[in-house]
Amino acid sequence: MKFFKGRLTSLALVLTILMQLFANCVFADSSGKDTIFFRDISGHWAEESIKYLAERGLVKGYLTDNGYIIKPDTYITRAEYLTVLLKSKPNLKVLNTKVKLFNDVKDSDWYKKAVDKASSNGILEGYPDGSFKPNNPITRAEIAALTVKINNWHEEDVLPDVDVFSDVQKNSWYYAAVLTCKLKNIINGYPDGTFKPGNYASRAEAFALLANYVRNFIDKDLDEIPEKTPGTTHDQVSPTPKPVTSSSPSGSGSTIESGPFKGKSVDDFLYVSGGDFRIFNEEQKKATIEGVFDQENVKKMYYNVKYYGFDMETPKMEKDNITNGLIALGPKEEEKGIFNENKTPYGWALKDFELNKDYFKINIILVIEDQYGNNLTKTLTNINDKDSDGDGLSDYEEVYIYNTNPLNSDTDEDKLSDYEEINIYGTDPLNPDTDEDGLTDYEEVKAWVILELGSIVSIFYNAPEYEEMGIEGMELVSEKYGYKKEQIILGLDPLNPDTDGDGLPDGYEFRILGTDPTRKVTYGMNVPDVDLDIDGDGLSNWNEFINGTDPWLEDTDGDGISDYDKVHTQKQIN
Repeated sequence: MKFFKGRLTSLALVLTILMQLFANCVFADSSGKDTIFFRDISGHWAEESIKYLAERGLVKGYLTDNGYIIKPDTYITRAEYLTVLLKSKPNLKVLNTKVKLFNDVKDSDWYKKAVDKASSNGILEGYPDGSFKPNNPITRAEIAALTVKINNWHEEDVLPDVDVFSDVQKNSWYYAAVLTCKLKNIINGYPDGTFKPGNYASRAEAFALLANYVRNFIDKDLDEIPEKTPGTTHDQVSPTPKPVTSSSPSGSGSTIESGPFKGKSVDDFLYVSGGDFRIFNEEQKKATIEGVFDQENVKKMYYNVKYYGFDMETPKMEKDNITNGLIALGPKEEEKGIFNENKTPYGWALKDFELNKDYFKINIILVIEDQYGNNLTKTLTNINDKDSDGDGLSDYEEVYIYNTNPLNSDTDEDKLSDYEEINIYGTDPLNPDTDEDGLTDYEEVKAWVILELGSIVSIFYNAPEYEEMGIEGMELVSEKYGYKKEQIILGLDPLNPDTDGDGLPDGYEFRILGTDPTRKVTYGMNVPDVDLDIDGDGLSNWNEFINGTDPWLEDTDGDGISDYDKVHTQKQIN
């Protein structure tokens, strides 16, 4: 495949690349701290909080072939958050005689030590059924509770008459913890005055709350200026390029004026075994969901169903007031005390619920009623791991987390699959040129480029016999096609617009100069690419680039005045 010699006549193209270069510059931290760089948080609302934690070694992210990513908009599990939180207290030790065993935590689990440390120090209690549910997403209320417990703050000191958030009731199990964190400037909630205690926390939200805690209490004695004034809303959620849509797992009785549900949460009367977030696969046709309820106060129970397809906002189908398959199981002695220490709850089960494979999310909304007709609801979210386009990402992940097309394995059509971009290269699956250097992500990670001064002789892709062989492969290509090894470029960084750091964007070097963007000196003349004067007009490649002139023409606009004279005349005028 032949590429043209760099006879650039479009000033607009040069200016575009120039603006992209400066938009992608990264400057050193004047404080002298090591700059932490995650590939997927640039411009994210939680970027500063995540960097703050990373600088202190509290978060590390996921290592990909092209560096670290943090996945800010995915849910964080209970085990993951507990592990990160415990890092803020490095002196805590496991108290072997006080370790609590959970039926879903094995000795071989990566989070076993963290769970033992937390349970033996009174930080972690688990669920009434003896489980910890390590892989369930953690809720915002649970984060507040863990923060209070790890510091042994006394919840009884909280003023009982203080209003905290409109959706946090005084008799909620998490009320004291949420209020304590609010009074200590760890949480601020949402602009509408709510905290959304039952919402699952994204990694960004969790890290923003944790950064507030560390900033205000772990680092408070350090002589440093905080990134934001303590008390400002670090945990308010701003729009991001890849939004996460969270379910609302619980209902509140804040608007109920009388009866047993007044001022209560659905969790005070209804419990679901296994949690309210589930993933099912293609092989599963039906599911059975069980739990217990307070039979003294719950007089009626039914459910509604919402099915979600590829439309993020609107359910495709709704079914209301269903009782099919919903049965009472009688008293559950082993669960005595779950709602009332002197009462035995009754069991319930939703038998053989059909999992419709045409939808990637199914919400089951459980509804309980008291004798006055008041009702509370709990949402059970069921995620189908179906992968319609076969790219390795479930339809749910594509629509709700990454905002990619679940019916197209390559949303931005740059020849890299969405899965490759997210999990291997860390590039943006919605932008074919993530670093905006004039080369597509595919070209940067897959191209073998044969180069001559001023000309890209050929580019070829997906050469399996050479692609994984590195230097040896380059030698074979050189021998087979008769090129010098220094003419062959294998693989660029799709997240760095200037691979060799000489100030010239990779795309400009490729498309226009024909120089090697992986080396500051392409040819054996000991002259850096930026200092070459290809057209002999007295302006270096760098000066031509920043002034938007053609490095191959002495007089870019053909007006009889050389680029050099025009640039220097302009400088004298200024």
